[in-house]
Amino acid sequence: MEKRIIIEFTDDLSKIRNSGTGDYFYNEEGHLIVRAWLKDADSLNEAWLIAMHELIEQRLTESRGIKEETIDAFDRAIDETGGISDEAGNEPDCPYKQEHRFAENVERQLALELGVDWFDYYENYNPS
Repeated sequence: MEKRIIIEFTDDLSKIRNSGTGDYFYNEEGHLIVRAWLKDADSLNEAWLIAMHELIEQRLTESRGIKEETIDAFDRAIDETGGISDEAGNEPDCPYKQEHRFAENVERQLALELGVDWFDYYENYNPS
């Protein structure tokens, strides 16, 4: 059996299935697709940070039995109704909050190592 992880960078936010800048899902062949927003040609480090966050979050949620359908339904509900936080993963009742926060902590450390200013990145790569 062969499984793949495919990381896609896109400048088209409509290809992200939620109101954020990253996404993950299994395609018809059972391969994991991780998508990250590539804002422009100079933002590869930022897109890579988004992708790493998504990859970590996906692995943690799957290993802990949090279903993709549960995550997608929660994200859709937050996108439709709005939330009290800056993104779905930070909502108090988010079913994957712990996994999201861990992925963000790693993302912050990677940003530091890449010389990406976290506050500038967070402000400029958050479409909401």
